[in-house]
Amino acid sequence: MRFSLLIGAVAATISISGTGHTQDQAGEDWPICGYGKRITCVVDGDTFWMQGQKYRVYGVDAPEAGEGARCEKERKKAEEATRLLQYVLQSSGLKFTTHGTDRYGRTLVSVRANQGDAEVALIKSNLAVPYEGGRRDPMQWCR
Repeated sequence: MRFSLLIGAVAATISISGTGHTQDQAGEDWPICGYGKRITCVVDGDTFWMQGQKYRVYGVDAPEAGEGARCEKERKKAEEATRLLQYVLQSSGLKFTTHGTDRYGRTLVSVRANQGDAEVALIKSNLAVPYEGGRRDPMQWCR
């Protein structure tokens, strides 16, 4: 039920147009990343790989997935955030706008599709918080 509501939030989010790179990856399979070689897959709610390059969604911080989660509540939120980002990436009209790189070398990118802006959808769904770099509260998802 919650996932259906999240999809509705994405569909209701207003798309912001801007300069960017339109991808023909829309509608293609974006699996959740495993432990093997990563080509095109979703790591968590704010990180994904596309054509062998790692990207971080610009302007948000989502809960850590898998072993990076600090509690069960964070792990569950991370699963929802991951599925929401996966849904957006599999949508039509996919457009990316780059914003440089982060301290780990990931390309920072805004993600937009016909259904809306991934960053806005994640924040409105309480699956991410605004992030401008720097330190964050490591236990924020466990309270």
